[in-house]
Amino acid sequence: MNTTWKIVVLVILLFVLILPDFLMQGTGEAGAASRTLMWSIVNTPSENISAVIVSPSEINAFALGSDGRTFYCCDTADNLTSNWQPTSFPGLGVDEYISCLDISKKYGAGLRDIAVGTRNATSSGRIFNAQYSTAFAASWNNQGLAENITAIKFSPNYATDSTIAVVSCNAVAAFLHLGKHDPVTNTTSWDAPGYVNYPVDFSLQLPAIIPTENSTNIINCDLELPSDFSGSTATEIASFVSILTDTTSKSVVLYVNTNIAPSVLNITPPFSTIIPNNGIYSIAYKGSLSSGMLLAGEKAAKAGDGRVKIWQCSNPQSTVTGGATWLPSNTLKSPTGGGNSGRANAILAWSTDGTSVYCGTSSENAIVGGTGWAPGQWPRSKLTSVPLDESAFSRSTDSGISWNQLSLIDTRISRLSDVAALDVPTGSGGEGEHNVLYLATLNTEPGLINFDSVWRSVSDTAGQVWERVLIW
Repeated sequence: MNTTWKIVVLVILLFVLILPDFLMQGTGEAGAASRTLMWSIVNTPSENISAVIVSPSEINAFALGSDGRTFYCCDTADNLTSNWQPTSFPGLGVDEYISCLDISKKYGAGLRDIAVGTRNATSSGRIFNAQYSTAFAASWNNQGLAENITAIKFSPNYATDSTIAVVSCNAVAAFLHLGKHDPVTNTTSWDAPGYVNYPVDFSLQLPAIIPTENSTNIINCDLELPSDFSGSTATEIASFVSILTDTTSKSVVLYVNTNIAPSVLNITPPFSTIIPNNGIYSIAYKGSLSSGMLLAGEKAAKAGDGRVKIWQCSNPQSTVTGGATWLPSNTLKSPTGGGNSGRANAILAWSTDGTSVYCGTSSENAIVGGTGWAPGQWPRSKLTSVPLDESAFSRSTDSGISWNQLSLIDTRISRLSDVAALDVPTGSGGEGEHNVLYLATLNTEPGLINFDSVWRSVSDTAGQVWERVLIW
């Protein structure tokens, strides 16, 4: 569709250029001297330009590379390329699926550990770990935690504390475990004496709030650790956990600190319960044990709105009941998604320097707890795809209040509606020393709820890089 528009515009411009001299006269200051006006094509947002628009597109997971600039996004794909190094990962059991993974920071002689968690229908998932430098020289070892693994994180100070944090569940309850890993034997000692009051059984800590959260009703969980978390010192152990279920309570966000009483505090943001099947899908934290910023992304989007709410909390360590203060993202400037499905599943991650936060959305239909292949159940829910649902990869530079869509936007441009250029003089201190271009587009796809868009280009060559700043 974008290519067609370029051709039409070019034909019109060429027609203008070959007009007779007398038609070019009297045009005022808008034109140059006769027959010297030169035109060039400005690219509009498209799949060919930095994959700004990609339909269908479902961001089911993404990771930020160690360089702070490279992103890796998991889409719902029908095939895979062969440009991957084999890891000799062990074969899994019947109806056992990989649910999460994490990569440690370097330790020793430039080594890293890679941990992979699994889930199955009998609540007997596993954790496998392998050591990695430039190749998989070591084998994968089962780390001996026979529960469904829903989230896993290496300590940010793994080089000194060798600690792995895990959120898991069995048929009775959900837990937070800490493990001390031995890199020599590639084994892990779970909830060792140095980890005071671990494991944390959430059903015992908050019986009135999450009494029966277990492997039969949990959809997914998330786990975040402060930057100065250290499993070597009891007073430097704390974390944030989110649990999403298919039960009436649906979802909780928890602050876990076994050095205080109570050791588990419910800090769930006031997400909308009017929206069907809503809850908190993911969390992201930047900061230390004492202070920082916690974000929480909602699962569902209001029907026909095409935006999903993100919550921001600047005091998530508050020990006062109800003391955690949450602010919602801007109504018009929230990440986009769920335009036609009502499902957005906001996945959040901070940049390495903490100046930006990123969000990926998808139309995953995760409404049934447990593990299996029933409709709406994980992992089958990951294969759900609704075209032109406004799923996208978004960025915020104000800690999650306002967002722009950068790429992988599941939308369509049917018409170019209007264009405006803002001239930023050299040395003015404006948005770069080049022109800012705005473009309004219409989406008239039949049979769907359509969303029009406003785009902005601030690239040195106008039109080379676009971001979407508004939909309606």
